[in-house]
Amino acid sequence: MIRPALLQIGSPTTLLQQIEEMRLQVNELASGEHKFFNGLNDALVYADYGLVHGVRNVATEHQLRRSMILDELRVLSLRIGGWILRRMLQ
Repeated sequence: MIRPALLQIGSPTTLLQQIEEMRLQVNELASGEHKFFNGLNDALVYADYGLVHGVRNVATEHQLRRSMILDELRVLSLRIGGWILRRMLQ
């Protein structure tokens, strides 16, 4: 946090010292913000990875279920076809 400094009139050295102190405080604040944003970026990358992994799992499970349903439909259609053929031959 930037601390307010008392301005002492008539002393250029003091003013330069206060400016230097303010510069150091701003640099310290910027460094803290930089660390914060790096941590935030890491958290977002981790969350993004987790979401991508989750979506891939759901897509894989969906494809598996879809394949199983299609196989069941094929078997059902063969049974219906066979039943119709037997009825026609009787």
